[in-house]
Amino acid sequence: MTARKRNKNSTVNSRQSSSPFVLKCLPGSVLVAIALWRRKKGLYDRTTLACFSRARRRSLSPRILLAYLLFRRDLGYPLQPRWTPILIQRLKRLGVRQRPLALALLAECSPNGLEHVPPSFVRKDGHRLPSLAALISRHQTADKNNWLASVEVSQGNWRRAFADYLCSKQNGGICVVGNSGRLIGDGQGSRIDDCNVVVRFNNHRSSVSRKEDIGERFDVWVGAPDFTGQVPPAIPWVIVSGPDVRYRKRSWALYQSRLEAGLPVLTVPLVVWRKLVTTTCAPPSAGILFLAWLKELLGNWNNINVIGFGQNGQKEVYHHADPESRPSPRHNWGKEQELLELWQSEELQIW
Repeated sequence: MTARKRNKNSTVNSRQSSSPFVLKCLPGSVLVAIALWRRKKGLYDRTTLACFSRARRRSLSPRILLAYLLFRRDLGYPLQPRWTPILIQRLKRLGVRQRPLALALLAECSPNGLEHVPPSFVRKDGHRLPSLAALISRHQTADKNNWLASVEVSQGNWRRAFADYLCSKQNGGICVVGNSGRLIGDGQGSRIDDCNVVVRFNNHRSSVSRKEDIGERFDVWVGAPDFTGQVPPAIPWVIVSGPDVRYRKRSWALYQSRLEAGLPVLTVPLVVWRKLVTTTCAPPSAGILFLAWLKELLGNWNNINVIGFGQNGQKEVYHHADPESRPSPRHNWGKEQELLELWQSEELQIW
């Protein structure tokens, strides 16, 4: 074997696991730092989990325990019941930013997961998370955060209604429109608008957008959990992407007026997220996550069309509506492209 080949083969891909032996030799403080760095980079794999796990075993810090449990949920796994009493015991030692997330883990684990939590904690953080607002509303019918509680209380009904809506419209075509710069100059606007259901994401239109390329109408809007723009008003369906962010997202002000009007704000089931993370070892993009959920809801790819996904070829613009936008390095774009190709072989139509 030549030296060049040896060097090439010895190169470690950033998404491959490190040696378990190396992890055993590192102190807990270093393991936490490595784990947090890897999570920030979108490395949702066994190595990152092992770093969190080993750090947790070597420390009594409630923050390290919570970081470990939250990363397990990043992978798509809710809190295991055996952790409930331990987490409750350490709640008082958590800061104001960490405690709502710990309470949400408990609420997701079991309807009775908060029965042994001091009521003052729940009341204090009830305006932050739907699950906590719902718990308060069960005891206070006039609670001012009922609009937030509806995200938790009505989620099951909203998801069933959304599935029924998609089934009733599928024969006329569903078009899922990404924001790729490859839409520029393709003149597919009319073709998009002719579908029964049009799905768009985040900032899907700007002053540089052309109707001829992207069309006008849409019926479903999907926003990232950290989206800070304007939520489209009066649209039938709004979805917040991510790992069922009812139990993670702490700011819902963007959706308050919509929820107060009784309009649905859906979240994506955690099981859909978990399957994708298992495949990509990274947090899935909103587009891939929605497509995976769409397949779960409908059971097939019949009359489902995708446009504006994938790499941009020779064109320089990544995002058709925002020339300054760049692809997030946290997503595993290579694996997502492989998923698109697999789904295309199963009859997903990619324009």
